[in-house]
Parts: sequence; C-alpha cells; structure tokens
Amino acid sequence: DAEYMGTRNLSVCSRLQMAAAEPLQSEEASDSRVHVACRFRPMIERELSGTAGAAAGAAVGSLAAGAARFGADGKSLAFAANDYEERTFSFDHVLTPATTQSELYERVCSSYVRNLLEGFNVTIMAYGQTSSGKTFTIQGPAGADRGVLPRAVEEIFSAIEGAEPNLEFTVKVSVIE
Repeated sequence: DAEYMGTRNLSVCSRLQMAAAEPLQSEEASDSRVHVACRFRPMIERELSGTAGAAAGAAVGSLAAGAARFGADGKSLAFAANDYEERTFSFDHVLTPATTQSELYERVCSSYVRNLLEGFNVTIMAYGQTSSGKTFTIQGPAGADRGVLPRAVEEIFSAIEGAEPNLEFTVKVSVIE
C-alpha cells in the first residue's frame, strides 16, 4: 500500500492506572485483549507523617486488613480484606511503590509506543480513585520523575527526527482527565 508507506498517522490517547503491558508484535496484531498493570504509588508526605501512614507501612509486612503483599513474579499481589481473608489477584504487571517512573515506562509503556510507530492503535489509560497516583503516573513532575505522557512524546518525536526524510508524519494527541 503505497499511501500507507508515505504517510503514517500517529495517535496517542492517554486517559485517566496503566492499561498496557505486553507489546503487540506485528504477527500478533489480532490480539486485542486489554493488558493491565497495577501500580502502587509511593506514599506522599502527608501519608508518611500521619498515623494512617505509619499504620499502613507496618501493615504491609504482616498483611493486616487493607494491606498488600507483592508476588515475586511481578504479576500478582495478595490482599487481606477487612475480614482478614487473603485474596490473590493476577495482572500483566504489578508495580510496587519502589518502582520508578522510568522503570514503569520501560516495563509497561515503551513497547507500546514502538508499536504505535509501526501503525498500531495504542491507548494507555490510568484509572483509580482520588489520590491514587493517576496524574503522577501520567504527567509526573518535571525532570527525572516525569510521567508516561512526556516520555511517550519524547520517544515519538525522537523517532520522527530519526526517520527517513521522505516520510510524512501526522501526530494527534488526545488527553482526557
């Protein structure tokens, strides 16, 4: 298809925690399942200084009510509900509070941006309750802790700058909060 080879239409849609994990390779283009990564953000200052923060920090080790234990496989977590019954959940990725923004992007998002550049439609979506870290994950502060969106934009424009000069690019970005 000569028209496709001459023009690539790129769309990045970043909406409200991560709905992406394993990359779709060209031969797997028909795999349209949703991939889910569950991120636990680091505790913020007001949580660390309050009594709730101290209780939550202590609870992680003992798996008290409301606490989580992360699986060694990086894909599961156990959670003790209010009745102290432990329940285990599996995801494509589980990212602990120690996971940096850079690690999150490389593990979960970078491969999707590369697939986007190959012509696949990609959506990276953050979902969660108030103060769960959606804005931090997607936007982040400036600098080394920048979020998924600035990193994706950097990677897209870097690829465009390094592309063959006869290619024409159209970049469309939708951000919904």
